[in-house]
Amino acid sequence: MLPLLGEALALPVGCALLIAGMGLLALSLGLSSLALLVLGGVVAGLGQGLSFRAGLASLNARAPAAQRAAVASSFFVVAYVAISVPVIGEGALAQASGLKPAGFAFTAVVAVLSGIVLALLARGSRTA
Repeated sequence: MLPLLGEALALPVGCALLIAGMGLLALSLGLSSLALLVLGGVVAGLGQGLSFRAGLASLNARAPAAQRAAVASSFFVVAYVAISVPVIGEGALAQASGLKPAGFAFTAVVAVLSGIVLALLARGSRTA
């Protein structure tokens, strides 16, 4: 994790960065701004990286030592499928509706899913 960011904050901060990154990407599409596109990609990439690492660290901490390799490899399989399927859908949507509408749809879906995770994390921390 980042030295200044504790493990408990990595996933919420990652989700928040994903939401911010998606907002910047949507804004870049609306304004046709390369600078905002790059900035949005960097912010979203940081958020995705934090979220991915927090998820893997959490699984590794909870998995029994004898099953840790199997759990980690299953995590990677699910993660790669979860990364690949939206790209295929995005390509199909872009062909059907155009690049900008597909980009807006993608950013909205990612931001909403990240918001749901943030809400679930907040709810879980209140009940714990």
